[in-house]
Formats: sequence, C-alpha cells, structure tokens
Amino acid sequence: MSGSPAQNDPAPLTLDKVLEEERNAIDPQSGRSGGSDGYTALCLSGGGIRSATFNLGILQGLAKAGLLKQFDYLSTVSGGGYIGAWLSAWIARSCFPYVNHQLASQQDVQNPGTEPEPIRQLRNFSNYLSPKVGLMNADTWTLAATFIRNMLINWAVILPFLAAALMLPRFMIHVVALNCGFWPIVTILSLGGLMVFFSIIYEAVDLPSLGNAKIEKVCFKICFLTPFLGYAVLFAIAWGWFVQHEPLALLASAGLSRPYLLDSAIANLKTAFAIMGAAYHSAAWGVGLTIASIRTKQIPHPYKVLWFLFSAACSGALGGYLLILSAESLNHLIPNDLPAYACFAAPLFIGAFLTAGLLQVALVRLASEETDREWWASAAAHPLIVTCLWLAGSALVYYGPQLFFSHISTLQSTAVSLFGIFSGAATAFFGHSDSTPASARKEEDLKKKGINLLMSLAALLFIATFLILLSLGTSWILEGRPDNFSIDHHVLQLHNSCKKEDYQLALYTFGCFILCGGLISYFVDINRFSLHCMYRNRLIRSYLGGSRKQPVVNMTAAAQTKEDLAPCVPKMTDERAPNPLTGFDWKDNIDMSALRERPFHIINIALNVAADEKLSWQQRKAESFTISPLHAGGKEIGYRPINKYAAPQSKSLLPHEGISLGTAMAISGAAASPNMGYHSSPLITFIMALFNLRLGWWLGHTGDKGGGTWRNTGPKWSAGIMFREMFGRTSDHYKYIYLSDGGHFENLGLYEMALRRCRFIVAIDAGCDEKKSFEDLGNALRKIRIDLCTTVTLDLTPIIDKNKRCASGTIDYPAVDGKPAFTGRIVYIKPVIDEKEPADIYNYYRANRTFPHEPTSDQWFSESQFESYRMLGFHTMKEILANNWWCGSTGRFLDKVEAYMKKTNGRSNETDMDRSVGC
Repeated sequence: MSGSPAQNDPAPLTLDKVLEEERNAIDPQSGRSGGSDGYTALCLSGGGIRSATFNLGILQGLAKAGLLKQFDYLSTVSGGGYIGAWLSAWIARSCFPYVNHQLASQQDVQNPGTEPEPIRQLRNFSNYLSPKVGLMNADTWTLAATFIRNMLINWAVILPFLAAALMLPRFMIHVVALNCGFWPIVTILSLGGLMVFFSIIYEAVDLPSLGNAKIEKVCFKICFLTPFLGYAVLFAIAWGWFVQHEPLALLASAGLSRPYLLDSAIANLKTAFAIMGAAYHSAAWGVGLTIASIRTKQIPHPYKVLWFLFSAACSGALGGYLLILSAESLNHLIPNDLPAYACFAAPLFIGAFLTAGLLQVALVRLASEETDREWWASAAAHPLIVTCLWLAGSALVYYGPQLFFSHISTLQSTAVSLFGIFSGAATAFFGHSDSTPASARKEEDLKKKGINLLMSLAALLFIATFLILLSLGTSWILEGRPDNFSIDHHVLQLHNSCKKEDYQLALYTFGCFILCGGLISYFVDINRFSLHCMYRNRLIRSYLGGSRKQPVVNMTAAAQTKEDLAPCVPKMTDERAPNPLTGFDWKDNIDMSALRERPFHIINIALNVAADEKLSWQQRKAESFTISPLHAGGKEIGYRPINKYAAPQSKSLLPHEGISLGTAMAISGAAASPNMGYHSSPLITFIMALFNLRLGWWLGHTGDKGGGTWRNTGPKWSAGIMFREMFGRTSDHYKYIYLSDGGHFENLGLYEMALRRCRFIVAIDAGCDEKKSFEDLGNALRKIRIDLCTTVTLDLTPIIDKNKRCASGTIDYPAVDGKPAFTGRIVYIKPVIDEKEPADIYNYYRANRTFPHEPTSDQWFSESQFESYRMLGFHTMKEILANNWWCGSTGRFLDKVEAYMKKTNGRSNETDMDRSVGC
C-alpha cells in the first residue's frame, strides 16, 4: 500500500523552483521569465462530458486556425481535464505536429474520409460510465455491484466504531448501576477534584491579563476542556453511587467514625459544598496566579489579586451550592430511571459550573480586561458544544428507539400530512405566472432556500434514524437471542444494566467493535475501495485508450497545415488488448511524467480544507493543488517531484502505482465527494461519506507537515481518515490531504495561469450556466484578485446583451519579486446559441431547450448530443474567426476576436435552409 519514507526527507520544492523547471521544460532556450514576454495558456473548464465534448470542437477549431501550437500551457479542470488528458496522451504517444494535423483536418491520415481513432473512441464511449445503456445490461449492473461492494467494505470499517461510540452512553448507566461503596466514591471525587484544579490553573496561566501564555488550541482542549468535562462526568458517577446508600451507613461500612462536623455537613450538604467550593476555587486560583506571576516575571497589583481571589471564592460558593442543588433534583431518577440520570446529570453539572463562572466574570470586571472576557466566552463555548452533543447522543441511544417505534403510526400519518402541506405550499409557491422579473428572482431565491432547508431537515432526520437503528443493532448483539428481540428488550437492557454479567458483556462487545474496526481498517485502502477507481477506469478506457494504436506515418504533403510532419514517428503502435470480461486494458493509462511536449499540461485539483482555521477561507474551504508532468503540490504547502510523489520505493504488483495521467484526470473530475470545497455541507458530508460517495483521493502531504507521507500511495489506517472525511475535518495541517474536483476551488483553470503570469490566456467556460450568471468566472476573478493581487478586467456585455460567443479583456499583473508589472490579455469563450448554428445543432436545441447548458449530472451522452456539443465548439471558433480560419499567431487571433465582437448579429437574408451541416 505504501512505501517507507526516506531517512533524510528532502525539503519540499518552492513555487519559484517549480516555475523555473517548468520554463526549462517548455522552452529550454528561451529564458523567458514570465514578464511581458511571458507564456500563453489555454484553459479548459470543468463541466463533465459536456465540457469535454464542447472543448473537443474548440481544439479542432484552434488546430485548424494554427493556434493550438501557440500555447505553452494547457490548464484543465474536471471535464476539461477529460479532453485535456485525451490530447496529452495522444501527443505523448505520437507527436504534436501529427496530432495537430489530425485535429485540423478532422480526418484520419491513413484512411481519408474517416475520423481519427481517438475521436471515434470518444464517440463509442460517449456513455463512458456504462457504454451500453439500459436496466438489463452488464454495464449497469457492474456499476451497481461495484458501488454496493465498496460501500459494504467501508461499512465494515465505519460501523464498528460508530457502534462502539453509541455504546458509551450505555457505559454511563452500567457504571452508575455498579453501586460502589465509600472508598470508590472518595477516589472518584478526588480524581475529579484534581482535574478541575488543574483546569483552573490553566485558566489563570492562559488568561490574557495574567499569564497570557497563548497556548495552542489543542493544549486548551487537553489541559482545560477535558479536565473540566471529566469532573462533571466523575461527579455524576460519584453522586449516583452516593444516593444509593444511607450516608451514615456508608461511613460505617468503611469503618469510619461519625464526627459531629460530618453529621452537620451531611445534614446541610448545600452549605457544606458552598463552603468547600469557595475554599477550593480560591485556592486553585491562588496557585494559578502564582504560576502566572512566575511565568511572566511580574507581580500583579495586590488589588487585582484580591479581586480575583474574592471573585473565585464567591463563584466557588455558588458553584458548590448549584452543584448539590442540581444533583439533588436528580435523586428520584436513581435507581428507577438510570437512562434519564445518565442523560441529564453531567450536562446539569456543567451548567452549574458555567453559571458560577458568570458570577466570577461579573465580580472581577474592574480587575480584568476585555480580552479576558473574550477568553472566558470562548472557553465557555466548547463545554456548551459538548453538552449539546452529549444530550443529543444520549437521547438517541436511550429514547430514540422507543420513541421511533412506539409512535410509528403517528409518524406515518404526520409524514403524510407534512407531505400534503409541503406539496400544497410548493404548488402555490411555484404557481405564480404573473410575477415581475424582480419578484421572480426573489421567489427563486426563496425557493432555493426552502429546498436547502428541506434537504437539511431530511438529512438530519436520516442521520438520526440511522444512529437509532445502529443503536438497536448493538442491543440485538447484546441480547444474544435475536429470534426473541424487540424494542422492549432494548429498553429493558438500559434499565436493567445493574447486573455484573451485563456490564462485562457490554465491555467485551465494545472491545470487539474497536478491535474489529481497527483490524479491518488496516487491510482496507480508502482509495482503492471508493468510487474513484470505478470512475477512473472508465475515464481511462474512454479518453486514453483511443490513442493506443498510432500508424507509422511519413507525411510529406504537409503544405495543407503548414507543418513538417516527415520526422514525426509515433512512439507507440500496439493495439488495445482489453480483458474480454471487463473491457479494460491497464496499458491505456500513461505515467504523468511521460507528458513532456508542449502544451505543458497543468491539471487543477482542489485540496479540501473544511477544517481550516483561516477565517477568510470559511467559504472556499479549499486551496489550489496541481499535478503536472514535473510536480505535484500547491503554493500554500509546497511541491514534490511527480516521479517520486505517491510512488512507493518497494516493488509493486500494480501498474501505475504512482500518479498517472488517468489518476490525475479522475481526481480533477471528482465532483461527487463528501468534502467539496465551497460546496461542502456538514450534514451532506456525513451522508456522502457514510454511503462511500467519494470520487476524491487521499494522498500524502507535499509539504513539511507530511512527515514523509508524500511517498505513500495512501493512508495506512483508513478508519481515522474516514472519520475525518465524515465529520468535515479535512485540512492541510494533517499528514494526509484530501484531493477532489478542481472545480471545488476554481472551475476555469485561470488561477494557476495567473499565478504563472501568462501574457495571453484563452479561457473556455463550458460550465452549466443557462442564466449567464458567470458564477465560475466570478469565483476565479475574485480569488485571483485576493490571492495574487492581479486584476482581470472583462467586458461581458457582448455575451450578455448581444449573445456573442466570447469577450476579451486585460490582466493587470503587479510588480513582484523583481519582475516588472505588465498587462496581459485574455479571451473568454462561452457556449452560446444565437440560432445561426448549423441545422443539426439547431434541431437538437429545439428538442432540448436547456442545450448547451444541460445539467452536469447527465454523463450519458447520446450520439446526437455528443455531436451537437462537439459541433457547437467547432462552430464557435468558426464564427469568431469569420470563416477565414488561419491565424497562426495570438496577435491575429485577438484582432479577429475584436472584429467579431463589433460585428452585429444581423442574419441578412439567411434562412433556416442556409445553415451548413458540414464540419
């Protein structure tokens, strides 16, 4: 699965080093530095097979115009990566002049009148996921079988750990039901007292106006939050034991005498705990103040010390009083209703502590600062979060099954009623036909919010139901008699947990869950048993397999394309030899490092950072990550050589164990993933991870934080990674990073080209944008301006008002790192229907009015659909170039773009019958 890291792990490559090596690979003799003589780039956007097919037509048009050879960089995202990988593989297996000639002529060199084999392969596999459509065919059932197999294997890792977590509330009942004597109670209380004493000391040391230690957040969780919560749980256990005994008899059982003060304390517990709380809290604060003074080498003003100690005594007294008051309010639950006690005791005690803390904050106002109050507020937020999770988890385990099944008939009728209400409301809501455009937009926003709310509620209901059923599953296992199991047994198990054998059985079962999950986690590779491999294999077959067989040619009649093809001899001439059953041939794939010819391919990927602490990144939740023929990584974390990244040092039985072109293409197109950059949602993330709806890929960190994991092909233990993914804890601070669809960060591929300061960029935006909202473009321009201080100015009026197919603009690069400021140019092309298209495209448009913005979820293209998108891309270039194809330079192309945008859209005397159907 992975190789061991080198003893002396080299430092990651910097962005400057990466760009220098890219320049040498593109043109070793030029010495260009990325200034005004910088590079040119072609950007192919995401959008699934829709984008890939439209961009195929664009590539054919660029080749015919002599422009394809003008580009130094090819930057692709998602669906644009499909066709970009197709082009790069074809070039790698033959040569650029030969491929350019084939694209320009749109005919096979050896067989005039037929398309080149790589294009025929695309047509054959336009339904690339399941080439043969229909319910009763092997392709469809293979997809279903793969999904179910991988989901069940992932469940074998996830469910044991979730079941073990759901058993934790049961242990609270088991422990309280043990009914221990005097010395265990004293031990538990002493341990809890030490824990809370330690947390108070930490509070004084870290408080800004005292110790101001500014300790890392993880230390706060270990040194403050854990002891604070631990004391609440331990006191709940100790009190549960205490109230099951008569206090004086408890003393006698331990062989202790009955002093007068002890009798008085037992008779007045509230007063006794108030006094002890005052003394204990002020003593802890005294120690904390002393340590803070030693650490800062400053003695605080005596007035400040006295105020802190006085407020600590007062809040401690209130805390002790509230602690006993809340504890006594739960006495009636022991031992009659242990689940209720286990559910509410610890949260009540946490509430008592926090309430007492409010008094301290109020009293110490004159001796504290605003930063202290902010610290206290932030510190209180974490116990509140844990309290809510405790209550929710305990309620699901204790009461969820009984509530769910005892009211199943009520739930059914309620669901039907709610369905009727929502249906009626939706009918009324969507039925307005006389709305003005402004009100329509408002209604549309409200609809979207309503749908999102319903989806969130549905997701929440599903998660709750799933956890309830899983809790019932643990009861079924503990019951030992599955044929006699019912909901009553589940409830009885919780209420009758005082038996020693029940406690031992639960403990053994818990251990078995952990052991089973951990063992399976070691053998299950999270990457191999996701949907990624299924998705990747089919993309490779469709987009990389067609260029396997290349005829050995010796072209001399090259005047047609102004190319010298004579020295061009294809590098690979073997035919595909697919497995008869699966149809796959692993030789279809190609190593990423084999792509060394221009245009230099940059595959854009999103590195998900859903748990990142950068406040400005709360919306994007991702950063840019690229894979090229030379490197893999990102400017935020560093880069690694592509021939060593994810390449184990030990011999592997699997081909292309490292980063291949097929793997990079599939990661870049991994749209369906639990963590999806700025599309991420916590509830949806949980459900998608649970059902293994993951097309992304886990790889080692390319920076210093990786600790050598960058050589590994994936994590060694999948369980921790799965739960990081499930709870949205992806980050670039962990040794493994989660990579997904480049569109989850930026869907045009513009960002990385602006980072490389390209002087001329052609960006093809084939995203789903029927309303011309330019979401992908706006997202790209914002991030380029924020991160790179580079302003891209585009006048979109020709596209919006005149229904033109492109717009042009400028890129203002700032002076940076000794490079002068300069202005580059950009041409932005978008699929548009102006009803001047060839007849076959117009026919498809009339039958499918969302064309050319059919949903990206449609990855099964018919023959007419494929050809309509391809031909629209080719026709777009034809319209921009005004039928006079040859350009040969970016300058002439810009002139033609400007002329096209100034031209009116008049149809002259053209009729529908005048539309050309030709290529």
